[in-house]
Amino acid sequence: MKYRIIIYALILSLGTFVMSSLSYAQKQDSSRSPHSGLRPQKDFMEKLKKDLNLTDDQTIKIQKIFDDQHQEMAQMNDSTKTDRKAMREKMEQQRKQTNEKISALLTDEQKVKFEEMQKQQAKHFGRKHKSTE
Repeated sequence: MKYRIIIYALILSLGTFVMSSLSYAQKQDSSRSPHSGLRPQKDFMEKLKKDLNLTDDQTIKIQKIFDDQHQEMAQMNDSTKTDRKAMREKMEQQRKQTNEKISALLTDEQKVKFEEMQKQQAKHFGRKHKSTE
């Protein structure tokens, strides 16, 4: 039962992240609110840059990782609409791969901070934190 709750919380948090990232990929038109779209991802990137003291090169590479993830998530969403379990598993795998790619770009000091950020996020969303290493 705990495992299901953790999975559902993970899906909800990842789904929220995916939905905010999908709006990033779409062009904003005049009917959209000025607060929709880019803000959550932009805020997250600013937080990463500030908290991890990222270089400009790291920031660009991490943004590319997120952009690639968003495209893959959108394709995954289209291909697994009827199989929620498969989508959950793929989303979890995608999240882990993204975190591993980001960790590979970080210094040892940044990795420690990134790991702590992941723990805080896991606590916030009510799931157990699993190290990327």
